[in-house]
Amino acid sequence: MKDAFPRRIRLIKASGQSTSSLPAYLEREGWEIEPPTVGKRYFLLQDTGRIFRTGLITKVHKDGFDTENSRYRIEVLHSSRERLLEGMDDTVDLTCIPRKVTIRCLDGSTIHGKVNLKHENRVSDVFIKGDEPFVVIFDAAVKGALGKILVLNKNAIAWVSVEE
Repeated sequence: MKDAFPRRIRLIKASGQSTSSLPAYLEREGWEIEPPTVGKRYFLLQDTGRIFRTGLITKVHKDGFDTENSRYRIEVLHSSRERLLEGMDDTVDLTCIPRKVTIRCLDGSTIHGKVNLKHENRVSDVFIKGDEPFVVIFDAAVKGALGKILVLNKNAIAWVSVEE
């Protein structure tokens, strides 16, 4: 079973052509949008809100993946699950209070999914309170894909509507 939690990773271009977006042997850190899969591009959500993408993946190996022209190494810095469980004892309540939302992004795309109200009183608090630049949307439907977990930059959001 795949880990349902996003991972914070360091992506290192181990070999291949130097490009303006990622010269050989340089690295980028951010949140993995989904694990590497042959035939798909790999997307990395960086802290700046920008998304780095690779060419189509031709081979996946235990510590990274290959594209047609490059080899990438992935170092897992931590997963959301590890961060969640860090320092916890058996008395911690992991209850999830999901609320359905529809989100319109600045690029015009629409996301239907759920946010966790566990530590907030209202849905608006999830998007307005705190210093975190990202919000986690789970059970998300976006661009025809269902059941996704998205780590969405709050700066990319035009509006949010609460579903009943």
